[in-house]
Amino acid sequence: VATPPVPVTANGQDGVGSFDGDRVRLEWNWLADQKKRSAGNREWPLSAVEGVEWRPAQGMDWGWVRFRIRGDAGIASTNPRLDPNCLTLWGTKKE
Repeated sequence: VATPPVPVTANGQDGVGSFDGDRVRLEWNWLADQKKRSAGNREWPLSAVEGVEWRPAQGMDWGWVRFRIRGDAGIASTNPRLDPNCLTLWGTKKE
């Protein structure tokens, strides 16, 4: 499968993720948890990204895209809604 041309942008539930060929950015919207908004928008050079985890939204559950960043082990949360390195994807889950 051929990769899409850059820049690439994806809208999620709690923000927007983008990649311009050199840098990855996550920008939070008003639906982001306070923990994410407190951490601020995130931006990394591609060389700092060690890995990407993706779980598609399925049925009643949200999905997510999580960026594993070199040297950032202490900031991640297992809950995608609280992890400032993770963009949650639309689902229909109700709390």
